[in-house]
Amino acid sequence: CLKWSRTDQVNNFMQAVIDHIGAAQFASRSTGKMVLRLIRDDYDPDTLPHFTQGTGLLEIEEDESGAGDLAPNEIIVTYRSQKAKEDRQIREKNLASIQSSGAVISQTREYRGVSDPNLARRLARRDLRSALAARRFKVKLDRRGQDIEPGMAFKVTDATNPEISGLILRAGSVREGIVTNGRI
Repeated sequence: CLKWSRTDQVNNFMQAVIDHIGAAQFASRSTGKMVLRLIRDDYDPDTLPHFTQGTGLLEIEEDESGAGDLAPNEIIVTYRSQKAKEDRQIREKNLASIQSSGAVISQTREYRGVSDPNLARRLARRDLRSALAARRFKVKLDRRGQDIEPGMAFKVTDATNPEISGLILRAGSVREGIVTNGRI
């Protein structure tokens, strides 16, 4: 239920669609074509690319810029009811996180293209689950990681850190190093 009225830039409209559907959009480094990858839990962990110190993993460190203790434990989704012709809101809370942090950390998301309260609730649950699970890492791979693209799931094992054994990650962004160091 989204309409681009040409009063806003097309990139903003595209980002709104991507936010609604939960996807990553990028230019493929191998084909040069634009790719839209849906972010879903539809992968088999045993078939994901797996990087270790011996198979391409150069370095992994936790990114301190992640949300950490400030991650929202309540998501409010604003959607547009087509029947009532008005904006409505759905709230989803993680009570365990609220109790452990001692406060409600709320975040509002607007999904104006959604008109069904059940779908709005599913989006609130998706966003809450994503926000609470968001540990960020900076991973440096050698050229064996050249096929990793934004939104793609992969596994890493760091022999020096027992917490990072078969850890499944999703690439947020991918940057290539310079030709002489071959890092990704």
